[in-house]
Amino acid sequence: EWHFTLDPCCTHDNAKCEKHYTKSDNGLAQDWSGERVFLNPPYSRGFLARAVEKAASERNSAAVIVGLLPDARDTGWWRRWVAPFATDYPIGRVRFLREDGTPGDAPPGGSVVVVWLPDFLNGGERA
Repeated sequence: EWHFTLDPCCTHDNAKCEKHYTKSDNGLAQDWSGERVFLNPPYSRGFLARAVEKAASERNSAAVIVGLLPDARDTGWWRRWVAPFATDYPIGRVRFLREDGTPGDAPPGGSVVVVWLPDFLNGGERA
């Protein structure tokens, strides 16, 4: 549906797009202009907050940014960088695959798909 062109937070082995940035590339320091971004950042507290801040700040230069995030509506980073600028779709508990391809353990909380669109597409700050 989204036809992603950039995966800014991945490894070479799990990249979802030909154009991607690994930890050593620091995808949060790169320009996302014109890209259709698939954002599945590491869930570590500090990195996650910086990733959603980057998504919110890039929303008017990127074509679309779609993030797979923990459902953390009670956090400061959510209230500051997600709620005012994005639409979210709760999807329940997502089991990620281990390196060997087998399903991992169920996470402690639910996940959500978050979509940041440029302001001109959603009539202002939030659709």
